[in-house]
Amino acid sequence: VLFNALSQTPFTWQLTGSQGVVISERSYQAQSEMAYPYALLSLLTGDYQLTIDLPETATATIPFSLLTTHAATLLNTQQVYEQHFEAGQGQLLTINLEQSEKIYVDASAGLTWELIDRFGLVVTSNANPVIEATDSGTYYLRLHATQSNDYQLRLTPIADSVHSINANAVIADQFNHLEHISHYDFSLAQASSLSLSVEQGLTGLMYRLVGPRGEEQAWQTLNNLNIAYLPTGQYRLSVKSTQDTGDYALQLSTSAIVPQPVLTTGE
Repeated sequence: VLFNALSQTPFTWQLTGSQGVVISERSYQAQSEMAYPYALLSLLTGDYQLTIDLPETATATIPFSLLTTHAATLLNTQQVYEQHFEAGQGQLLTINLEQSEKIYVDASAGLTWELIDRFGLVVTSNANPVIEATDSGTYYLRLHATQSNDYQLRLTPIADSVHSINANAVIADQFNHLEHISHYDFSLAQASSLSLSVEQGLTGLMYRLVGPRGEEQAWQTLNNLNIAYLPTGQYRLSVKSTQDTGDYALQLSTSAIVPQPVLTTGE
């Protein structure tokens, strides 16, 4: 059962059943930021009593919903979910994800959602439409309609792409979804210097460079990059966008470092 408070008013709540007190005076404000205001409960069959208390003599309307995982609808990737909701209504969906799997959630305007893990913690919400699973397993997608309307929701997988390129190349590509990562693999036959310039950029474009020595450059905003020395070996340049989608172009250039002759003097 997912107890979902729909109010910003502080309160405490208690749940009792045939086995006694299940939740004892839990504070709405005391829950962690990521869990707030959710609680995923595993309950046995039977009758329960939910008690909500306001502080001191305060009075307020406390709307809430009880959504059961047993009745949750399973939603697969690429499947279109369609439903009419009145304002304030919602539903609980189930999705199965593998660790590190990335999904883009495309929802109609006015339909908000939160992704909740099996512990009842909110992993992400419609403020960030890209889901990246931290663990394999079942997740719950809680929907809430802000107005009466017909709604649609689709889950689209985001698969990272890998490309083999030359050490001197123009990289022209595009991002259709945020957080999609494009990997560009290249090799250096001898020690070289490297430069990377932005020919056509996107807001939020970031890059990372990994080679035989490990991480040469951690994720950072992509500006012109110059590295004076890279040893021989295999390299991977990774690029992603955190703000904009669309086309981008980069110029990768390398220049072999010619060893300087060692001069010796005779005795």
